[in-house]
Amino acid sequence: MKRKNITGLVHNSMYQQIKKNGYAAPVQVLMDVGVLCKEDYEKWRAGRVDYLERVCNVNLSQLSSIMQEIRNYAPKNSLKESWTCYKKWGQKKQGRTEVLRFSKSGDPQIERAYATHYLDTKLVRRGDGKQKTDEKEGKMEGEVLLGNVMIDCDDGKTLQKFYGKLLGWEMCEMFGKPAVRSLSGVVFLFAEEADYSRPIWPEEKGKQQKQMHFDFQVDNVTEMVGKAETLGAVKADVQFGGKDFVTMFDPAGHPFCLCQKG
Repeated sequence: MKRKNITGLVHNSMYQQIKKNGYAAPVQVLMDVGVLCKEDYEKWRAGRVDYLERVCNVNLSQLSSIMQEIRNYAPKNSLKESWTCYKKWGQKKQGRTEVLRFSKSGDPQIERAYATHYLDTKLVRRGDGKQKTDEKEGKMEGEVLLGNVMIDCDDGKTLQKFYGKLLGWEMCEMFGKPAVRSLSGVVFLFAEEADYSRPIWPEEKGKQQKQMHFDFQVDNVTEMVGKAETLGAVKADVQFGGKDFVTMFDPAGHPFCLCQKG
């Protein structure tokens, strides 16, 4: 693979990832340029390959060139670095967390380079799913925007399917995690934790408490309660909302409320 070819392939992968997802990941670059096949990537994620470089079909020098082109592209396009923890798939039942290894050497700087995602901080999503700068959105100068909401759970795919169907949001993957995304750009990411404990509500002293909950505004509370139950939610035994809202638990035990609009 010639250096000139590497540059074009890497830059195109970064551009397409940013355009589609708002961020770019080195592992996806490796797959896009033909250095890593999806099957081998999945074997690595499942822990059947000891380090990712082992299943890449180019030598370490060429891998280094690819990673350098990724780092060259990022500052030129105002991308922000964001480290991501790559964990072995399917660990929730084992009660432990194994962080995956990328490089033959295991050098911390090389490991971090592979695990770094690149975010486009200048762009925000608008209603049609495309992107534009926030200068025309009427935002106050210096306003901090909500990016993503990370939700701990014991089964990320189950929660992704639940909220995707309940809310009608797009199901996607971000930072290596199952996620759902609204048309306005709000993202829920579901992070599996080996020692996850379901919150208790109403709160009981000495037990896991909720730290926050979501209020969803809906057209018809009764219909949405039925839909939520069909998808796996459970109606809370204790209710305080009367006809205005109903409190429910999602499949991971997080409480949320379905509230009447207006």
